[in-house]
Amino acid sequence: MRLPYITAPSGFIVLRAFRGLPSGRYPSGTHYVPPPIPARLFLLKSFFAAESNIMEEKEKRSAVRNLAILVLVMVVSAISGWIYELIFYRIALGRWINRGTSLGPWIPVYGFGGILMLLCCWPLRKHPLLVFFTGGAVAAVLEYFTGLFLLKVMNLRLWDYTTEPWNFLNLDGYVCFRSAAIFCVFALLLVYAVMPMLLSLEKRLKRRIFLCISFALGAVYAADVLFHAASGNFKLAPT
Repeated sequence: MRLPYITAPSGFIVLRAFRGLPSGRYPSGTHYVPPPIPARLFLLKSFFAAESNIMEEKEKRSAVRNLAILVLVMVVSAISGWIYELIFYRIALGRWINRGTSLGPWIPVYGFGGILMLLCCWPLRKHPLLVFFTGGAVAAVLEYFTGLFLLKVMNLRLWDYTTEPWNFLNLDGYVCFRSAAIFCVFALLLVYAVMPMLLSLEKRLKRRIFLCISFALGAVYAADVLFHAASGNFKLAPT
């Protein structure tokens, strides 16, 4: 008596079907017959197309996640810089001074510095000493050329260390030893404290909530900075 034929279904068993091997259990009274070669090739092509789409979707989700983390790093760094300068000048000058150049409690150069510092220091996170010196050097270089660019191109001088306390080893008033040393400490805090907290927050929150929080803060930050830049309200902070 001839037994009825049954062919392999598609999906996760397509590779076994391509090799001509039975997959799964089949009803009693049947025996497995692999699909013809063209059908196997079609199933294999469909399988890899589906895998490719899944990988592309994962890459997109990963890229959006990384962008959201960078936005939070920028905002946190800008706020941390504002707090640092608020406290430093309170100690150095004996009075509270708002060093911010826009409406919100942030200083943009610290935000961009935080992103650049993270990109340079995160691959070195297993070597704290390298993080310490690399972060300070990267931030000091950014501070110097940002100050130089603002003065030469936009005719703005937002800071001048020659008029500030504890300004030894200052270079044209754009950077000094004190600021570079603080940047070294900031690099350690960013890599070993801020980033672990952000990564933990990203895992605890639902993806949509995390992205909404990140991009909402980033939008407010960017709108504030761009508005004051366009309106020409940037000025040299008092000392």
